[in-house]
Amino acid sequence: MDAEEIMHDTIIKYLETKRDFESKENRNAWMRRVCINLSIDRLRKKQTMSGFLEGYDHPHNNIEEQDVDDGDFNYNGVTVDMVKKAMSYLPDGYRLILSLHLFEGMDYEEIAQITSLKEASIRSQYIRGKAKLLKDLNEKYK
Repeated sequence: MDAEEIMHDTIIKYLETKRDFESKENRNAWMRRVCINLSIDRLRKKQTMSGFLEGYDHPHNNIEEQDVDDGDFNYNGVTVDMVKKAMSYLPDGYRLILSLHLFEGMDYEEIAQITSLKEASIRSQYIRGKAKLLKDLNEKYK
């Protein structure tokens, strides 16, 4: 699948560039070089990620392979179910931004593009939403 993605990325890069090549050989050489560079980048990224996770020894590393109920996980007495329930009471804007940032791993810039809001607004709503979530959790479960 990685090879297919790299080929697709190469074709997209070719279509995005408005270059005129002198010949088919020049175009093919350019596409080969782009494909090689994208492949090297992908390998470096994989090596970096595997090196990062190599030293991480956590009992829930392979959570997809385990049949575990979310309610079993807790931190200082707060379970995942409690967090989910508290998030359901948050206003839509806070809930959306917290979900995109915390669960989907998107940065503020990506969220700003999706929501058509300014990055500064996203950051402040994230901070307010997180504070409200913590406050709600403390009030309801402590």
